[in-house]
Amino acid sequence: MRFGAGFNNHISSIQINNENAHRRVIVEVYEDKDYRGRRLRFRVAGQDRVGQGKQFTARDLRDYGFDDQISSIKVYH
Repeated sequence: MRFGAGFNNHISSIQINNENAHRRVIVEVYEDKDYRGRRLRFRVAGQDRVGQGKQFTARDLRDYGFDDQISSIKVYH
């Protein structure tokens, strides 16, 4: 999953396509940094390897295996 330049919307949810597909990952985007350094706060419904209340950059998602597992992203303005 890539965050392109100008990605300044809030992500409201990410649907993970794995054994926990019904769990939702809530992402808070801090807009005061460019997309390469943007901090994301994940709140996971239920226990998950991502954990609760941790912060990651967009690049960190790859370390958690999200690249191949994200099936949809909901964005609101």
